Amino acid sequence: MLRNKIMKVMMSCCLCVALLVPSLAFADNDTLVGNEENNKKIVAEKFKQKKEERKAKREERTQKREEKREKRQENKEKFLNVVKEYAPNTLNQWESKFDEHKQIHDQIREIREENRDEKKSELKSSWEAKKADMKAKLEAGEITKEDIKEELKALRSDKKEVFQNKKEKIASIREEQKSKREEGKALRETLKAAIQNKDQETIVKTLDQLYDRLLKHIEFDYKKLEEIKNI
Repeated sequence: MLRNKIMKVMMSCCLCVALLVPSLAFADNDTLVGNEENNKKIVAEKFKQKKEERKAKREERTQKREEKREKRQENKEKFLNVVKEYAPNTLNQWESKFDEHKQIHDQIREIREENRDEKKSELKSSWEAKKADMKAKLEAGEITKEDIKEELKALRSDKKEVFQNKKEKIASIREEQKSKREEGKALRETLKAAIQNKDQETIVKTLDQLYDRLLKHIEFDYKKLEEIKNI
């Protein structure tokens, strides 16, 4: 149901672009035709500009994600060196769980990309069908431009509701993640201090606590993977 509602909302964006410019079939003089052509060019140019802006933002996000992955890999190697020095008997366990963690994240990313491509394809097909239906009804006199405006108004309202719910959900998730990051940061600070003080007992104890956190995180990722598979 949520997926269908999101698709409906996304379609409204396309409808806004195409239906803002009336069909030339309804022009009754050369001036109106000229105005419609000009409006069509303006709308098309704005749509192109927005598309380029979204592309630039996607590329920026992709670059930031890559930089974060490189930083995580660097930190992981440093951490494993600590494990190798202070708890060498657990090194294989750590390496195995890090590999498992990466594999799960790779699967999640691949499925999300597949879902995104599928949604784009569905949106395009749905939009083409909707566009043809609206055009046919307009030409047959079954609906008016005012009817179209009312439908677009309703779709925009749905769009606001969906995005507001999404915004609130993301804010809740970020708050939860922030709490977990603070917990992990505190443990890493404890580990750093213990290494500086050569406190072997605290080092081993903190490494065990960090290992338990990794196991819980992997368990959480498996649940997330199953949820994405069932979307």
